[in-house]
Amino acid sequence: VNKATQEVLKALLTPALEYHPRFKKRLESYAEGLGERPSEVAMGLLIPEMMSFMEKWIPGVPHQLLGCSSYFIWDEKRDAMVHGRTLDFPFHNSFDLEERALQTPLDDGPVTLSFSSAGFPYPSITAMTDNGVTLALHQKFSKTFNYQGTPIFDIVFELLQNIGSREEAIRFLKKQTSITSWALYMGFSNGHILSAELDGENLDYNIHQATPGKLIYFCNERENKN
Repeated sequence: VNKATQEVLKALLTPALEYHPRFKKRLESYAEGLGERPSEVAMGLLIPEMMSFMEKWIPGVPHQLLGCSSYFIWDEKRDAMVHGRTLDFPFHNSFDLEERALQTPLDDGPVTLSFSSAGFPYPSITAMTDNGVTLALHQKFSKTFNYQGTPIFDIVFELLQNIGSREEAIRFLKKQTSITSWALYMGFSNGHILSAELDGENLDYNIHQATPGKLIYFCNERENKN
């Protein structure tokens, strides 16, 4: 498994930096701040990508044991959306032991509050913005491996910086290509909900509406039921 992991990381690393100059530029800046080599930071970010498609080379990976959960309800007392989630992510003993709440104010986008980890550059696993958007990134296991795809954390960062509605999010995601399969569960201040699955060049999504007394729950089922 370790040998396969190293080979896959090497195969991912060069295309991720070569085909995505925006990702490379951000990575180099963050690595400089950490005092680490960009390749080391990149490999850390690409490990979750690799875990999603390891079944391609190692059949029998127990992916049924892994699966984040998100739920949405409409809080009648506050007249507002609530988005709750649990995190079941392959960062055991690294992510969970160094958990942080991070506020990210940038000049060209909304202020983002995220739950992340020390040393993790992107506010993109569990986050919300000051324009009323919430997001939970869920891992979906498949055999999809698109080595020219964009790393998911960069996709989500761009998404959060540039959208404020469900319709904008759908238009944005339709233009994206991911390395492997991921799901994005998003809530909006007007009660709109988007459950979207980005799987390489394919996007499957469903729309929902939060209403009082209704619990909407998502786990590790695929958005495309086929």
